Amino acid sequence: MNLYEYADVIGVNLQITRYANQDGRVIAEFDQGEIKEGGCLLGEYGSGVTPQEAVNDYKNRIVGKTLVFHAENKHLRREYIVPSKMEDV
Repeated sequence: MNLYEYADVIGVNLQITRYANQDGRVIAEFDQGEIKEGGCLLGEYGSGVTPQEAVNDYKNRIVGKTLVFHAENKHLRREYIVPSKMEDV
């Protein structure tokens, strides 16, 4: 399974953003997703010069961790553990 397939399984959008005037900088992150570490929530994203590099960097940063979506809303909040093994895109 790769990160695109995982996004489909958990039903979230993977956002890929290219920044103007930043030497082709691209980031990838799940929409409304944060990483749970202890009692803290951390924003995380992958970075690269191509969409594939950004997605693979993001994958490497989140494997084996707990993702939290809509953390501030008790009715919408969802948590998922990212598989510890995931293929590159």
